[in-house]
Amino acid sequence: MNKTFIINTITDWDEPPRARHQVAEALSKLNEVYFINANKVGLPKLKIIAVNQNLNIILPFWPIDYRIRYRLPILNEIYQHWLFQKIKKFLKEKDLTIINFDFTATQLFHYFHKVVYYCNDFNIRYYYLLPIKRYFERCEKHVAKKSVCCAATSEYLYNHIKVFNSNVIEIKLGAPNVEQITNFTKNKNIKVGFVGFLNERRTSTEIIKRLISDPNVEVLVYGKISSTLLASLKKYKNIKNNGILIGDQLLKHLNEIDVGIAPYNKADVNLGGTPNKLWLYLALGKPVVVSTLPMIKNWKFGEKFVYLADNEDEFVEKVYTAYADDTAELRLKRFRFAQENTWDKRIDELLKFINECSAKN
Repeated sequence: MNKTFIINTITDWDEPPRARHQVAEALSKLNEVYFINANKVGLPKLKIIAVNQNLNIILPFWPIDYRIRYRLPILNEIYQHWLFQKIKKFLKEKDLTIINFDFTATQLFHYFHKVVYYCNDFNIRYYYLLPIKRYFERCEKHVAKKSVCCAATSEYLYNHIKVFNSNVIEIKLGAPNVEQITNFTKNKNIKVGFVGFLNERRTSTEIIKRLISDPNVEVLVYGKISSTLLASLKKYKNIKNNGILIGDQLLKHLNEIDVGIAPYNKADVNLGGTPNKLWLYLALGKPVVVSTLPMIKNWKFGEKFVYLADNEDEFVEKVYTAYADDTAELRLKRFRFAQENTWDKRIDELLKFINECSAKN
């Protein structure tokens, strides 16, 4: 085993895969990794849960729910001092590198020397109350400046973070490692896969409803559907909620789909966001239809790999087109493209950059 890494997050481990989960899994192939879960409500304590030989979940319990706690400066700092002190004591003999996904984690630097800020989202969103927005801005500036170096997953985020720390690298999101893809088949009815949280704010629910209004289309959801949206979808028989699946179980289920989708609500576009699920679908050789986001509209993919849609009409039309275009040869080409852009390759790039920045410091 090489080194010990802590992945600091305000995220549950058991949710659809995001960058923090994939970074943890890729690092754990050769290193010892501890993934800090979002705190659960309860009396203060830490619970350690082993995922495999190298990967462990640190599950904190604290009296205040994390969704309230991380928005309130005093509570957040008290929690962080308690948490990081406990973790440092628990791992006191380890040479630790912290990969930090929590932009409010200003107290990390009191306890750990090698901190890397990993920015995969534009965290200062317009919908926060002004005092909370100002607090988040101060936090992210502090976290970025104090870190040994920073990683950003898009050009927008790279430029945003570079204002605070010149030691920043752009590393795109990556694909999971898939050894081989299944034999090429097409379902008689088009099976459309959606991975993530399906809700009215961030997802174009109109696209979902238009797809399932066609009896020849079935939408398979792997994640959560908001309660209000779920109620409005009850009359449709051709949408299936499979719940949250992760790891090999998720990949096995996604082999059943014909087309993977990422339909974003254009009224709530994250300026720095790029779709993680895009790489997941490509890793299985599936065609992808995705709303045209600012940070991916100039990306170069192979022909008929990714279909960008500027509006709802175009999106629905391109789902049918992607299904009709698909061939065994195209699936193999998409699979090979994804294998050139895996999380393992992204982590190699990240570790090389961290070592260079550490040597300079």
